[in-house]
Amino acid sequence: MTITTEAPGNLIVAGKPMPVTLKGAQTEVRYELVDYFNRTVTEGKVTPRGGAASFVLPGLKPGYYELRCTDGSGRPTAAIGVVIADERGRVVKE
Repeated sequence: MTITTEAPGNLIVAGKPMPVTLKGAQTEVRYELVDYFNRTVTEGKVTPRGGAASFVLPGLKPGYYELRCTDGSGRPTAAIGVVIADERGRVVKE
């Protein structure tokens, strides 16, 4: 199973939802999003259809997160970075 998103480098702007697609999922998938301190932010489960499943992560606060997905074939993870952007959508560096 592989985790894919539409966000380049899995970087998203704070507060924006993030669609996630799981390719190669064969059985029910449980997912958990944890923050830098390993605290669970959100979790859930999805049932794949045709070898794929999808869900949407809620808007997040700035920081580093790890998405952990588990099905009968393994436990892939994906790092996610959440950044602050100004009113024009440019990433704020400070």
